[in-house]
Amino acid sequence: MKRILILTLLFTFSLITFVTAQEAVNTSDVSRKLDSFLQMATKLSQFNGSVLVSYHGAILLNNGYGFKNVMDKIPNNTQSIFQIGSITKEFTSTVILSLESQDKLSLQDKLSKYFPDFPSGDQISIHHLLTHTSGLYNYTSDIEREDSAVIGRPVDRNLILQRFINQPLAFKPGSAYSYCNSGYFLLGMIIEKVTGTSWEENVRKLILAPLEMSHSGFDFIGLKDTDKATGYQVLDDDRQQVDIVWDSTVSYAAGSMYATTSDILRWSKAIVEKRLLPPASWNAAFAPRLHGYGYGWSVDSLLGERCVGHGGGIPGFSSHMLIFPEKDLEIIVLSNVHENTFVEPVSKILASLVLDKPYIYLEPRAILPVTTNEIQAVVGTYRLDNKHQINILARGEKLYIEAPSNMLPLTRLYKEEENAFFIGNITLNIQSKLKKAKLEKSAD
Repeated sequence: MKRILILTLLFTFSLITFVTAQEAVNTSDVSRKLDSFLQMATKLSQFNGSVLVSYHGAILLNNGYGFKNVMDKIPNNTQSIFQIGSITKEFTSTVILSLESQDKLSLQDKLSKYFPDFPSGDQISIHHLLTHTSGLYNYTSDIEREDSAVIGRPVDRNLILQRFINQPLAFKPGSAYSYCNSGYFLLGMIIEKVTGTSWEENVRKLILAPLEMSHSGFDFIGLKDTDKATGYQVLDDDRQQVDIVWDSTVSYAAGSMYATTSDILRWSKAIVEKRLLPPASWNAAFAPRLHGYGYGWSVDSLLGERCVGHGGGIPGFSSHMLIFPEKDLEIIVLSNVHENTFVEPVSKILASLVLDKPYIYLEPRAILPVTTNEIQAVVGTYRLDNKHQINILARGEKLYIEAPSNMLPLTRLYKEEENAFFIGNITLNIQSKLKKAKLEKSAD
């Protein structure tokens, strides 16, 4: 025989109600809301990094959260330098579009023009590489943390090329979408073949130097700067696991760059103002194709507004930038954590607060300590109905909740007031209040 707690739970799914959005906002009030939300996300171990939000030219938020280096207790700040992962693809695509505008290449050029011995090279175009529609095998798919001795040092481009050049195509080029770092690795090599100079030098000359992005670059391992953030695989109350660092030659034109939030804002402003490239090139970059992907940009709508951006993930770091061109709203979220970090949801929630649009998220609230007696009283299996139940567990002095039937994985449960708890996930706004419980025996 086993005992199952039958408990009535009141789940409050709160959808924040806003008044109609207005162009003019109370900047101090919005700034407080942004900061309050990020402070909570940091307490819940769901964000650690630096954030910058600019709206109509006004900086609403520019802060660091959590630690740049946990061991030395050095906090993140506005100068923290992070690897930005696949946001690098925006820079690579911009160089390609610049070369096209100068008639130095065509987006319809086939790979065989630059790599005569490339299998299926006469089927794959630069357009396919830019839009992740080439069908090429993604070379980063088989790189594991166990390969740190290989990926943590400079590697010859051709060794990376051999990881995918002879793999069969997953589909006919142009017929489907599959995110592929191999395509952007090849774009970097094409840039070098066309210009006779390195991919890095092309990015510096076209973008970094004109925009005065003086805290951005490529060789993160070799960077000697006290503002350089330490990257963590996992960072929370229980685990502070420093991650491996990929050498820039491994991620190359697909994801090797580093930057600060201020530098990415300079880049974002250039995008909104359509500088560096002819208008036709920017229009092509932001034209959504398969899977809503343009030329190096994710193109979408959020909160009823058109937005463009990109995310980035590389061991030790995660990033997300979100731009609403018509609103002149730029959100840059950079984190020195790879796994338990919510960079994309954070950027979207921040956008909802600035634009005053409805969005589901966890509202900031008090977090109270839980006593041993409370833990013992709460732990158990709770049946919601005949088909659904939740489990509340304790690990030390911490409470966790899981609901397999509702696809809720093991998640921290926090106390906010007497007999009231909330689920510690910033993308949810769920509160449970314990009303009255009774014990029932059930057959094994």
